[in-house]
Amino acid sequence: MAYLYRTKKKDGTPHARWRFQFRDWEGKKVKATGYTSKVETEKLANRLQAEQDSIRNGLVPPPTATVEPKSFETISEEYLSWGKEIGGRGGRPWSARHSEKRRNHLTWWKDTLGLKELSDLKGILPEVEKALLDLRGKGRSGKTLSNRVETLSAFCDWCLRRDYLEADPLKRLTRVDTTPKETRRALTRDEIQKLFAGVHTSAECSTRWPSARDCAPTSSESSRSRTSSRSNRAFASTRRGRRTENPDSNRSPAISPCVLRKERAGRSPTRRSFQSHRTPRASSTRTSLAPAFRNGSAASGRSTSTPAGSPTRPSSSRPGRT
Repeated sequence: MAYLYRTKKKDGTPHARWRFQFRDWEGKKVKATGYTSKVETEKLANRLQAEQDSIRNGLVPPPTATVEPKSFETISEEYLSWGKEIGGRGGRPWSARHSEKRRNHLTWWKDTLGLKELSDLKGILPEVEKALLDLRGKGRSGKTLSNRVETLSAFCDWCLRRDYLEADPLKRLTRVDTTPKETRRALTRDEIQKLFAGVHTSAECSTRWPSARDCAPTSSESSRSRTSSRSNRAFASTRRGRRTENPDSNRSPAISPCVLRKERAGRSPTRRSFQSHRTPRASSTRTSLAPAFRNGSAASGRSTSTPAGSPTRPSSSRPGRT
């Protein structure tokens, strides 16, 4: 049954036009705006409600969609292209790693659920839950399951905003438990000393990472760093509410090509071989510390797991950061 109501302005006075609500032949609520006359608006609402009731009772055939079916692969490529351009926060593009993860997850969902057309997502919730249960049975963590669900959910939301989908197929999906399976703990003092002793003798780390003593900035660099830090704080106070990245921020010195050449030649680099803190770091270089961590642990004879829990492992690091 349709009913009428009026919305109010910010000052509390009602709008001139009446609004009404009714249910369509699928049982969904539909809101619309009528006329300034309540009587004319009521007639319009009753007429639309009667048309929908006729379709629901089978007296009139339901409307058929005239839109051509959209391929899931085509729409997913459009989604990934959008993300590479303006999909990030503030209209920034996705990172290469994030974009690759989204592509892999969508490909996995496409193969697992057998998605050919975008309309195949309608009523796909039971198949999604079954696929997640299969992953859980294979020993995958809750965080892995949550990442894959987040990719498909974000894709569905993107399709909804562009009217590619009429409803969210994952609206009633239960949230995945992301509680870690094992407890992480901090390294003890003895473990840190053994680890550094093993890493110091590891050829893999000695050729890739200079020592902390060689990376220490000079007194003049430290003075400039403190001055730059004060300038950055003053600059940030004038740009509140906006995310900014200043390459002159107080960061550790980045490794220069001169250091790498001297390391390859077997010579010890000096402190002046390092660039100052004003040199921006390379944004696309990522070096994994996990192999060096394992080699250092093996050289020092330290186990990577104890009854109290596994210690925190480094995953990756970037030159110029500590």
